[in-house]
Amino acid sequence: MERELIAFGLRQGKSFREIEGWIGRDHSVVSREVDRNGGREVYSPLVAQRRAGRLRKRPKERKVLKSPFLTRVVHEGLRKKWSPMQIAYRLRLDHPMDHSRWVSHEAIYQRCSCWRRGRCGRRWPRGCVRAGSSDGPGREGRSRGAGSRTWS
Repeated sequence: MERELIAFGLRQGKSFREIEGWIGRDHSVVSREVDRNGGREVYSPLVAQRRAGRLRKRPKERKVLKSPFLTRVVHEGLRKKWSPMQIAYRLRLDHPMDHSRWVSHEAIYQRCSCWRRGRCGRRWPRGCVRAGSSDGPGREGRSRGAGSRTWS
């Protein structure tokens, strides 16, 4: 929709500052979008959208998929119903000097998304859907109720 409004504004001879008001983006963003996609005379929202989609694809293999160790640890953490943030935190605690064994919680969420959509070749780990579970690491010093698990 924004790209179509940009194209409409360009056809009307509007300035980037006028178009900015229509789409709620800074004029510099509008200017970069137009320059990146052929300039004022040839800007096409369809071509710009296709180009953006092509450039958005991630050519690099995801760290969690590439490392058998990380895949195993993430899988085990999810089976214990730990959140991706808890898994990432635990990896940093267990391997403080080895950055190759760290992974962000965002990368774990992407991995989970990959499992859910069936694109990773493996099934979503059984029992790893986190539905209000309080298992796994928590904030230091936070009071835990009786019967809650510890980190050991």
